[in-house]
This record gives sequence, structure tokens and C-alpha cells, in this order.
Amino acid sequence: MQLYPYQREGVKEAIQLITHNPHHAAMIGDEMGLGKTAQAIIIANQLNARDILILCPASLKYNWQNEVAIWTDKATISYVVRDGRVIIPGGLNFIIVNYDLLLRDNIFNQLREREYDLIIMDEAHCLRNRNAKRTKRVLLGKDALVRNSRAKLALTGTPVLNRPIELWPLVAALCPTAIGRYTSYWDYAKRYCAAYQGRFGWDVSGSSNKKELATNLRQHFMIRRLKRHVLTELPEKTLQIIPLQIDSTGNFVKNEHKTLDEEILKKLKFGELNVNIGDIAEWRQSVALAKLQKSVEHLKEILDGGVEKVVVFAWHRAVIDALHAELHNYKPVVITGGTNNEDRQEAVTAFQTDNSVRVFIGSIAAAGTGITLTAASTVVFVENSWIPGDVQQAIDRCHRIGQRDAVLAQFLVVKDGIEEHIMKTLLDKQKVIDSIIDKEGESSDTNN
Repeated sequence: MQLYPYQREGVKEAIQLITHNPHHAAMIGDEMGLGKTAQAIIIANQLNARDILILCPASLKYNWQNEVAIWTDKATISYVVRDGRVIIPGGLNFIIVNYDLLLRDNIFNQLREREYDLIIMDEAHCLRNRNAKRTKRVLLGKDALVRNSRAKLALTGTPVLNRPIELWPLVAALCPTAIGRYTSYWDYAKRYCAAYQGRFGWDVSGSSNKKELATNLRQHFMIRRLKRHVLTELPEKTLQIIPLQIDSTGNFVKNEHKTLDEEILKKLKFGELNVNIGDIAEWRQSVALAKLQKSVEHLKEILDGGVEKVVVFAWHRAVIDALHAELHNYKPVVITGGTNNEDRQEAVTAFQTDNSVRVFIGSIAAAGTGITLTAASTVVFVENSWIPGDVQQAIDRCHRIGQRDAVLAQFLVVKDGIEEHIMKTLLDKQKVIDSIIDKEGESSDTNN
């Protein structure tokens, strides 16, 4: 595993900002898909940080744990806080906790009693509301967690979701130097948000002095790169496994193997996919439905986090219908085996041309070939095919002529479940296939 040149430069710049900023803070605002997680862990390594607190959305906790294992040595100890009742052990290098658990007094009180070398706030735009309890507990309160950390690092692909006022909590808490004498909420609002008092009170939804704010942020606090800035350094396609922990299904995950014949289980775990698919069809749908809520949370987080459009693939109609219902606020369009040709083309056209249609949901069998979905560069598989060619065909709905960005394909799998074994086996099989058909004898588009 090696960083791309722009990632190495990001690490260098972030360390310089943390070192020279009197508050020892920086923000990496790279666009989604540019590898902020890896940069953050390398920054921790180079700062010689030994006690690190990672705050992130729930659906990303175990991805962080996987990335820590990849980018640190085997002696590193990471711990994921699973729920609000746990007692967090000592002797840890990385504590990983989702923002929602900070609302639980048991967890927050344990965290605020510790001191950290580095606190990492992933998807830091989650802290945009100055009145929200989570924002106060991380940034603004008298017991805010950032007060207990020697260095601070914010990560977000969308530093400003809607308006400049949303940036104030992060800048005011982490780098007031960037806004000079406008550090108070109202001074900032008047200077950078064109605040005025209307009939119904103060309106802070506007913007003003944008160039000044942008210059100061980049000089003192923020690193920002877009895909188009570094496209020549990126692989055309990146495949990523996102592990999900299903906490709400009791013993389902632990006991899922009991629903399978032991011989089938053995074949799956040892990479043999030549099993009777019909024998485990019901099991596959059960797994997909069990992880549905976590999958929806992940999709909403990336959509609310700045990804304009997402292509979602699944296998079972029940899963597709549930996704359509859960994501209705994003005006999703759907293609399944039952979609006629006219409606199929209308769905594709709407997704490609209408900015308000932000989600395409398709069955791999019906929507994995024959259509163009280049309006999106992010593909999420809630379920996937067991055939590598089917997966590549589905990804290539976005990765084709007309696509201007590198494509990121994410596979949502149950952590430590058989599904994860299947996905890793698929990626290994794809590497073998690429080594045979690629002229250079190696794959450039299956980076796990």
C-alpha cells in the first residue's frame, strides 16, 4: 500500500499546518474518493501519536478499523465503541466511536476523562450546527473533546454543505486564526454570511467576502483537492469493501452460518464459488434485509456529505423496493426486470439530466448492462453478483465514455460474515482475470 503523490503532499501540508497553527489543527477537505482516511492515519504515524480518538458516522466505524490495520504496524491496538453501555478499556492506540454515541453520557464521560495526541473528526460537516449537542460535546462546550487533544484533524469532502455559516463551529474551535477578529458567531455572520436583521429576526443564510474567507482558510487551515485536479494520479476504477456491523439483529450475524450447510460454508470460506446458488438464495436475501438500515445510513451520509449522484445496485426485488422507499427524499429512479423499455429509458434520462434525481437504483441483472449512467462516479453495491464479470459490467455503467471522474465502487458487506469472504474471493478472482487479459499482465482497477 502506497500513497499517491497528491496524498503524500496532503500529509506534508497537514503536518505543516498542525505544526504552525497555534491551535495545532488542520482540515483535509479533499473530494470524496481521494483517500482522506489513509492520509489521516499516516499523519497520526508521522506525528508519533500514540493515543488517537477517531469520531465518524456509524457506518464508517469498521472501515476505519480496517484502514488502521492496513496503514499501521501489527502492534497497533484499535477499539471500536459498539454501543452506549460499554466500558472502554485502557492501553489503546485508536479509539473509534460514532458521533451519535457521544450523546450517551456514559461514553462521553469516559472519553472526556482521557487525553489524546490526536483527535480525528471524519465527515466533520456533521458538526455544522452550533446548537447541536454533538457539536458542543466535540467542539464548543466547556468539556469539548478537542480541548483534551494535543492535535486536531478534521476530514470532510464538503467543508460547506449549503452556506458559510455552517463552517463557523469548526473554524472557531479549531483555527480562529483563519478568521482573524471575526471569531465570534455574530462577527463571523456579518462578515462572511451577509447577515441582516429581517422581519423574522436575523438571517445568516447568505455569503459575503467569499474570496477573503477562502484565502484565509487555505492559508491557515484547509487543504482542498478535487478529483479533476489529481485525475492523472488516480486509477480509473477503485473497488472498496465497506464492512457494516449489524447491531440491531441480535444473534443473526453470529449464527448466520447455521442456516447454511456446512459443506457450502466450507466452500465459500475457502474461495470456491461453484455452489448451488439456489441453495442459499433465501439466506442472501435475509442478509441483505438485515443490513438494509445500515446500508441506507451509509448512502444518506455520502449523499448528504456532498456526492451529487449515486448509482446503487442490489439483487432482490424486496431489497430494491425497500431502498426506494428509504431514499425517497433523493428522488430515486428504479430499473428492475419488470421495467418496460419506455420507463427504463425515462429513468436513465432523468438520472442523467435532472439534478434533483440523485439516486439510481437498479437490479444487477436488469440494469447492469446496456445503459449509461455517467452522471455519477460513485457506485454502491448493497448486494452483488457472484460473477466478477457481472460486477465489472455494473460498474461500467458509470465508467464509460462521457465519464470525467475516476469511479469509486463500494461494496457494503456484513463485517466478519460469510458475505465478506465472498467479496474478497470475488476481488481475488478479478485480479486473476485481469492478469490474463490485461496487456501489461496486471490489474490497475481492483484496488482494495
